[in-house]
Amino acid sequence: MAVHNDSAAPDFTAMYRELGVDATCTLADLRAAWRRRVSKLHPDQGGSAEDTGRLQELNRRYDAALAFHARFGRLPGAPAAGTLPPASTDSAADSAPDRSWRRADADHDAQGTAGFGALARYFVAVSLIAVLVLGWRLIDRAAAPTDRQGDAAPIVAAGPSTGAPTTDVVASVADTAMAKTIAAGQDKDTVRHILGEPLDMHALRWHYGPSWVDFRCDRVAGWYSSPLRPLGTGTAQLEAPPADTRCD
Repeated sequence: MAVHNDSAAPDFTAMYRELGVDATCTLADLRAAWRRRVSKLHPDQGGSAEDTGRLQELNRRYDAALAFHARFGRLPGAPAAGTLPPASTDSAADSAPDRSWRRADADHDAQGTAGFGALARYFVAVSLIAVLVLGWRLIDRAAAPTDRQGDAAPIVAAGPSTGAPTTDVVASVADTAMAKTIAAGQDKDTVRHILGEPLDMHALRWHYGPSWVDFRCDRVAGWYSSPLRPLGTGTAQLEAPPADTRCD
């Protein structure tokens, strides 16, 4: 089975042609056309073994189109708000807009990624500082007060007559913070418990607005955490392996 190169730009024009829609269709129309096509290519729905590669390529293009729509509010190739699509009179002219929006989208992606990366690093730094300050305060409060001679008083656990937290409270806070962090290898139930139901669910990718989580073999394999909808991950982005990676 051939391995697809995820770094190559998806051929959205071929995807529209295969689904029988165009770039100006709505997201609901695209999703309905994709589901109809998947039902014909999927092995469980009567598709042949030769259709497996076509199904994987279609899913890769569909996921990329959803990510593009979540970021820019339109499907790849569709004119931006307030503009009209360029007119074409022959086959040569038809290919020019395709090349134009691909270059524009690539430039926009490059600029947006740089900006989002700096902003994401800022939020991560602020979050780490806040966690450190909170942990230091809890540890400081858990420490027992000293007597007048400077001797340390024994540590007393929190109970009915004292409100000072113990080291167990600090450990509990740390465990709670870890339980709300998305990490590679987590299953889908854990992700659903932390982030809730996704806005759009696919076998390989769950969308949370401009952010998403990639799955391989029903385990977290990658993500993109947008500052507009942070996922609570240690890094802003983690690349997932190819979609056709075999599961044990």
